[in-house]
Amino acid sequence: MRKESESDTIKPRRIIDKAFVRRLETACENHAHCPNDYGKQKWIREQIQKKHGIRFSPEAVSKWFLGTSRPTIKTMGLLASILEVDEAWLTLGKTPDITPTEKKRHTLWSDGSVNLLAGMIMLNGGQIAFNEDEEQEVDFFSIIHGKHYSIKAAAGIQQDDKVLFVLPKNPDRLLNLGIIGSDTFTGVNVIKLPTDIIHKYGRRRGTHTELVVDRGAPGVAGFSVGGQKLPIVRSLSDFENGTA
Repeated sequence: MRKESESDTIKPRRIIDKAFVRRLETACENHAHCPNDYGKQKWIREQIQKKHGIRFSPEAVSKWFLGTSRPTIKTMGLLASILEVDEAWLTLGKTPDITPTEKKRHTLWSDGSVNLLAGMIMLNGGQIAFNEDEEQEVDFFSIIHGKHYSIKAAAGIQQDDKVLFVLPKNPDRLLNLGIIGSDTFTGVNVIKLPTDIIHKYGRRRGTHTELVVDRGAPGVAGFSVGGQKLPIVRSLSDFENGTA
């Protein structure tokens, strides 16, 4: 009689791609029309068939959400299109293209931007309270001339003649402000990033939205997106004009 060996009893281990599953679930949660319950898998199948004429079985889509199977490169592009997220983020979890050194510098600059803006508001008579809930995307709350604001201070990442801002996945109901530094203490620019501009020109990455702002030509002040000039904040009175 043949004796059963250890190799006969051990089954191949099924690899679970948990990171992809988290990104897929996040993309579904952030989409305005995707159901939040088990109906999301059916919704995805229907959307791909409706918009691209391709049918997927319930089992195939279920495996994506279990992490036991990944969509092909072509299908990943369709899925990213349906969920309105960046394909590189959905596929690889790729965030803004900056080096580790630049990322570390940007983290320090981000923290400094929040404190700098809060200090500027207080020095000019406004009141602020820092947000203690890390799950909220607001950096601090402020009362300026009797009005209440929930403020997001986004530090700009300099990219030649452009500036990249990493903004909340849902910028609505926030006053989104971009902070752009320079080589001098007096050269800091604060610009408003209106929500309609963010929704129209921003690139959704699933967990956040990226907005690329054009700098003015040498010797020309100003910042714009899609040819639309962005308002510059020079005083507390500017908070009241055209806020998000």
